[in-house]
Amino acid sequence: LYLIIAQLSYAAPVAAPEGGSRFAAIIDAYAHGSYGEVVRSNATIYVFAWMRRIYRFQLLRIFGMFLLGAWAGRIGLPMARDALRPLLQRWLIVGIAIGLPMNLAFAALGGNDALLPASAKGLLSITLGSLGIPLLSLALFAAFALYWRKIRGSANLFVASGRMALTHYLSQSLVCVILFYGIGFGLFQRVSYGVGMLIALAVFLSLALLCRAWLQVSPQGPMEKLWRKLAYGR
Repeated sequence: LYLIIAQLSYAAPVAAPEGGSRFAAIIDAYAHGSYGEVVRSNATIYVFAWMRRIYRFQLLRIFGMFLLGAWAGRIGLPMARDALRPLLQRWLIVGIAIGLPMNLAFAALGGNDALLPASAKGLLSITLGSLGIPLLSLALFAAFALYWRKIRGSANLFVASGRMALTHYLSQSLVCVILFYGIGFGLFQRVSYGVGMLIALAVFLSLALLCRAWLQVSPQGPMEKLWRKLAYGR
């Protein structure tokens, strides 16, 4: 199945525009374009993004991660860490011992970029990634659940951000559009990766502090309140 889909995607005229003048024009629109140009660029690249998700089998992997999260919630994992401590310890060991080497091998083979053109190397790469990424994610979750045991209440920045996850996420998007796109300060391609990481950390912490302050006067974030009303009618 992988070989067929990957080969068809590679031969299709809508192959991802990750080089050439077309892609350069999209990048230039992000960095210097007007709001309309940014929207048009997003619409153009939207098709290519979904093509990449399909031939990289990302949709199946993402769905699998959602199933893991639903299962963890169903068994009460977030609230039953003491009772499930042996399970968490096994996840941590397996994730580090097996998941980490799989991820390193996945990266060494070229990651998702090894998928095209279709080859046995690409098949091995996607297999390692599909198994190793969830295992390592479970290990990170287990480590957090086991060793961050004193996190309680919205006074903690992680808890505050989690309780206002949708508001926090959308606020990050808004702030970063203003900072990086040409319709704002236009920092796109003007800062190094290191500076970009520092800006991202500063944005996260600043918004987390705002989330904590908000929860001191309201039980829900504004977008969470809207989402609940749309979902339940109250």
